[in-house]
Amino acid sequence: GDGQTDDTNAFVQAWAAACADTRSPVILVPSGKTFLIGEITLSGPCKSSIDFRLQGDIVAPNSKWTNDKASLLTFTFVNRLIVHGYGQIDGRGQLWWDLFDKKVDTLIQTLLSPSSHLILTFHHCNDLYVRGITIKNGPDKHMTFFKCVGVTISWVKITAPGNSPNTDGMFFSGCQNVDVSGSIIGTGDDCVAIGPDCSKININRVHCGPGHGFSIGSLGRDGAEQSVENIRVSDSSVMDALTGARIKTWQGGSGYVRGIVFENLRLYSVKTPIMIDQFYCNGNSCQNHTSAVAISDVQFVNFSGTTTTENPIKILCSKSVPCKGIHLENVKLSMAALAVLGLLLLSLSAAVGYKTYNVLDFKAVGDGQTDDTNAFVQAWAAACADTGSPVILVPSGKTFLIGEITLSGPCKSSIDFRLQGDIVAPNSKWTNDKASLLTFTYVNRLIVHGYGQIDGRGQLWWDLFNKKILTFHHCNDLYVKGITIKNGPDKHMTFFKCVGVTISWVKVTAPGDSPNTDGMFFSGCQNVDVSGSIIGTGDDCVAIGPDCSKININRVRCGPGHGFSIGSLGRDGAEQSVENIRVSDSSVTDALTGARIKTWQGGSGYVRGIVFENLRLYSVKTPIMIDQFYCNGNSCQNQTSAVAISDVQFVNFSGTTTTENPIKILCSKSVPCKGIHLENVKLSMAALAVLGLLLLSLSAAVGYKTYNVLDFKAVGDGQTDDTNAFVQAWAAACADTRSPVILVPSGKTFLIGEITLSGPCKSSIDFRLQGDIVAPNSKWTNDKASLLTFTYVNRLIVHGYGQIDGRGQLWWDLFHKKVDTLIQTLLSPSSHLAFNDNFDVNRTYHHFLHSIVLCISNNVERLSVGTLTFHHCNDLYVKGITIKNGPDKQMTFFKCVGVKISWVKITAPGDSPNTDGMYFSGCQNVNVSGSIIGTGDDCVAIGPDCSMININCVHCGPGHGFSIGSLGRDGAEQSVENICVSNSSVMDALTGARIKTWQGGSGYVRGIVFENMRIYSVKTPIMIDQFYCNGNSCQNQTSAVAISDVQFVNISGTTTMEHPIKILCSKSVPCKGIHLENVKLSMVGGTTPVTSVCINANDCQFIRVDPDVQCVAG
Repeated sequence: GDGQTDDTNAFVQAWAAACADTRSPVILVPSGKTFLIGEITLSGPCKSSIDFRLQGDIVAPNSKWTNDKASLLTFTFVNRLIVHGYGQIDGRGQLWWDLFDKKVDTLIQTLLSPSSHLILTFHHCNDLYVRGITIKNGPDKHMTFFKCVGVTISWVKITAPGNSPNTDGMFFSGCQNVDVSGSIIGTGDDCVAIGPDCSKININRVHCGPGHGFSIGSLGRDGAEQSVENIRVSDSSVMDALTGARIKTWQGGSGYVRGIVFENLRLYSVKTPIMIDQFYCNGNSCQNHTSAVAISDVQFVNFSGTTTTENPIKILCSKSVPCKGIHLENVKLSMAALAVLGLLLLSLSAAVGYKTYNVLDFKAVGDGQTDDTNAFVQAWAAACADTGSPVILVPSGKTFLIGEITLSGPCKSSIDFRLQGDIVAPNSKWTNDKASLLTFTYVNRLIVHGYGQIDGRGQLWWDLFNKKILTFHHCNDLYVKGITIKNGPDKHMTFFKCVGVTISWVKVTAPGDSPNTDGMFFSGCQNVDVSGSIIGTGDDCVAIGPDCSKININRVRCGPGHGFSIGSLGRDGAEQSVENIRVSDSSVTDALTGARIKTWQGGSGYVRGIVFENLRLYSVKTPIMIDQFYCNGNSCQNQTSAVAISDVQFVNFSGTTTTENPIKILCSKSVPCKGIHLENVKLSMAALAVLGLLLLSLSAAVGYKTYNVLDFKAVGDGQTDDTNAFVQAWAAACADTRSPVILVPSGKTFLIGEITLSGPCKSSIDFRLQGDIVAPNSKWTNDKASLLTFTYVNRLIVHGYGQIDGRGQLWWDLFHKKVDTLIQTLLSPSSHLAFNDNFDVNRTYHHFLHSIVLCISNNVERLSVGTLTFHHCNDLYVKGITIKNGPDKQMTFFKCVGVKISWVKITAPGDSPNTDGMYFSGCQNVNVSGSIIGTGDDCVAIGPDCSMININCVHCGPGHGFSIGSLGRDGAEQSVENICVSNSSVMDALTGARIKTWQGGSGYVRGIVFENMRIYSVKTPIMIDQFYCNGNSCQNQTSAVAISDVQFVNISGTTTMEHPIKILCSKSVPCKGIHLENVKLSMVGGTTPVTSVCINANDCQFIRVDPDVQCVAG
C-alpha cells in the first residue's frame, strides 16, 4: 500500500479466499493507502455475494503493461457483486496517450484502432452494484460492461483530459437492465457509450463533459447485425462536448435501434447537441448501401442550451433504410459565445492539452494571513490568455486571504476554476463598501467547482450592507459545483445577466440573524438550474429578482432564512418581470416564509408561469405568500398600477407553521391576481409556535449559541464515560431560546451509556454529530433501553458525518446463546413433552426445522435494546449520520409527525438478530431518501398506525427488505395507509416488498405503492402474508387486518426461490385491489423456472407479470 510495491498477488489471494467463502464476505482495500497492481482478473462463480470495498486507492504501473489488450482490474462471471467506496483507481494513461499521439504523427487518427487498455471491466457479472468510486486517466475505456444483466451504478466519478483518445467513461455491450445515476463523467470520448445488443438501460442525473456526450453505437460495422432498444437518458447535462445525444450506425449492417428517449437535457457549448448518423464510416464506405441498421421510435424532448456550430441538429439517415418515428419536442438551442474559437479547439483536441495555473506558482502563500490577492490576479491573467481550456487551481490544504478581486473576460477559452483549498476575506473592513470579494465578469464557459470554501467573515459587516462574496456578471454557460460559502457580509452568491447556469451540491451558510444575507440572488438571468444544495442564512435562500426566466430549483434544503422568494419587483414605479420559474422537491425549515412572491404597488410588469411543488415545511411562519403590497409605510395603499401576478401554482405542500395564517394571498384591488392554483396543501401548527414566532421577530438582534460537549468536561477518548457531559450540554441547550447548537466535535469518540434527552425545549435544537459515539463494551444497565433517546423534542435537527456504534456483538452473542440452549432442549429425548403443540416427530425434516424456528421465536425474548430513538418528536430532520452494529433496532421512531431522513447509512451483519434499520410506529408525514441500509432484519419496518410515509432512493441489503407490519397481533386493531416505496433496490435479502399481518386482528392496510425497484438475489421479492403467526394460530379466523389497494409496479431482478411472488390472503377477509404491473423476476443464473403463489385475492390486476400470477381460493 505504498504506491510503489507491486501488490497484485495480495489482491489475487484475497479474492481466492473471499470467493470460496459462503457468508457474503467483504474484500477491503483500506483507506490511507495506495496499492500498485498489474492487470488482474478476478473470476467466479463464487460461493456467495461479495462486497468489494474500495476505500483506499489503486494505481496502474508507471511503465507499459505486459498485455496491450488487458484490463487493469477485471471481474468475470461474478454474480451479486458490490463494488463501492470513496477510493479511486488511477490508470496513469499518459504513457499510452503519448504512444497514441506518436502514431498520429505518422498515421491518420481515424484509421487507428484503440489501445484497448481498459481500467475496470465487468464480464458476465449479473446483479452488479457499483457506487461512489472514482476512476481517472484510463489509457482507453474507463469502465466496461460485457454481457451483464441487472446493473446499478450511482455516484461514480470518471475523469480524463478532454484530449485523451478513446477514453470512454462507460461502455456497455450485450447488457440489459442497467441503471446509471448521480454520476460525473468527463473524458476524451463518449461519456456513456451503449454498444451492440443492449436493452433496458436508464441513465439519469449524469453530468457529462468534456467528451462526446451520450452515444448509442456505433452499430453494424463490417455488415454485422446488431441492435439496441429501450434506452432512456434523462435529467442530465452535457458541457464542452463534441455531441450531446447521438446515435451512430454503419452502412451495410443490419439490426435496429428503437425505443430511445433523450429527455430533459441541458447543453453547454456542445458542437452537435442532437445527432442521428447512419453514415458513420471511414472514407468512401459512407455511401448508401442496400442494407443498414434501422432506426425508429426515437425521442428528443426538452433540450435547451448552447451550441458551437451553425447546425446543432443533424439527422442523417440512409436512403435505402430511412429513419422512422423521430420525435423532437421543446428543443431550444442557440449559438454560444466564442463559438468559432470553441469549434477550432474541439477539432484540435487530439493535439492540444490544458495547462494548470496553480496560484502557488504565482507566489501565493496560503497561510490565511498573507495577502494573496495579486497571485490570484496574475494566475487569472495567464489563464484568460490561454487558448487550451486551462485550469486555475486553488490547492487543498491551504487558506488564501484575498481582498476584493474582479476577474474579467472575455477569455480565449473556457476556464476551469478549481477551488480545492479555502479562501477567506480580510479581518478588517474592505476598501470598497460596494465591492464583492470575488467577481467574475464577462467570462463564458466558466466552471467553478471543488470542495473548498469561501469565508466572508461577515460579522464586521452585518451592521452595514452591500458587501457580497461571490458574484458572476454577464457569465454565460456557467457551472458551479461543490463549493461552500459561509458568513457573507451581504448576499453570498449573486448572478447578474447570466444565461445558461448550472449550480449543484453547493452549501451556503450564515447565522439566521445575519441581515440581508441571501444565499443566491439572480437578476436578469435565464436558463438556470439549481439542485442538490443546502442553504441556510438570515434572508432569502434563493431570491429571484427582476427580468429572470426559465429557472429550475430542485432538491434544495432551505433554512434558516426567508425561503424561496420571487421579487421584490416594481419598486419606485419600475417595470420588471419574472416568468417560468419552478421550485420542486425541496424543504424549508425554521424560516420566515416558504414560497413567496413580493411586488411593490405602483410598478408594472408581470410575474407568471410560476410553480412551487412538492415542498416540505418545518416550522415556517408563512409557508405560502403572495404579497402585492411589499412596501414601506404609507406607500402600501392601492395604486392604479401594479406588477401583474398570474398563473401561479402551489402543489403538494405539507408541514408545520408557527402562525395562525400560514397562507397569505394579498393582491392589489387595481391589478388583482389571476390564476392562483393551490392543490394538496396540508399545513398544521407546530409545537412551540408562539415562542418560535417571537424568536423569528427578534432574529435581527439574537444569535444562536453552540454547546460543545467538550465544554461540559467530555473527554472523547472512547474509554472515559462522557454520559454526564451530554446530559449537561442538553440541559443548557434545551433552556436556550435562540435555536442553539449542540456540537459533538470531529476527531473524537465519545463513550456514553443510555441517555434520554427530553423536551419540550424552548427553541429548535441543532444536534451536530461530527464526531463518533460508542456504546459501552459491557451490558447496559437496562435491557429495554436505547443508547440515545430524544423524547418530546420538536424542531430537532440531527445531522453530521459522525457515527454511532452500538457494539451489538455482546447482545447478539447473548441471543445466540439462548437459541443454542433452546435447540439443545428441543433435541433432547424428552423434549416432545415440552413442545408437543409445535412439533410432530412424523413431519418431514423441513417441517421439523420450521417447528424449531417457531418455538425459538416463542421462547427467546427480543432484546429491545435500541441505538437511536425518537419519541414524540415532530418536525424532525435527520441527515448524513451513520449507525452501525445496534443490538436491536438501529433507528426507532414513535409517534413522530413531520420527519425527514436523508443520506443516512445503517449497517449490521446480515445474521444479527432483530436489527431493523428503521422502525416506525404511529408516525405520519415521513420522508426517507438517499440512504443505505444493510442489517439482519427489515431495512425499513413500518409498524402500526403509520400513514403518509415516502421512501425514495434507498439501497437495502442484506436484510429483510421493506416491510409493512406485522399488524393485528393478539387481536389488536392496527392500521397503515398511504405508503410509497420507490426508486430503490434490495440485495441479498429474505424479502423485497412485504406486508405481514396476523390472523384474528382488525384494522386495515391500504393505499400502498412499491414501484421502480431493482431486486438482486432476494428470496421472496413480493409478499403479502395475512398468516404471519406462530404455530397453530396460522389458521383462518373470523377477523383479520384488511388489505386493499396495493400496487407493485416496475419491479425486476433475481430471486433465490421457486416462488418469488407470494400473495397469501385470508379466506374470511380476502385481499382486494392488488395490482402488479411490469414485474419481471427470474432465478439467479436464469436456469430454473419460477412460479407465483396467490390465494384469496379479489379484484386484482396483473399486467405484464413474469412469473404469471393466477389467484385461487384457499
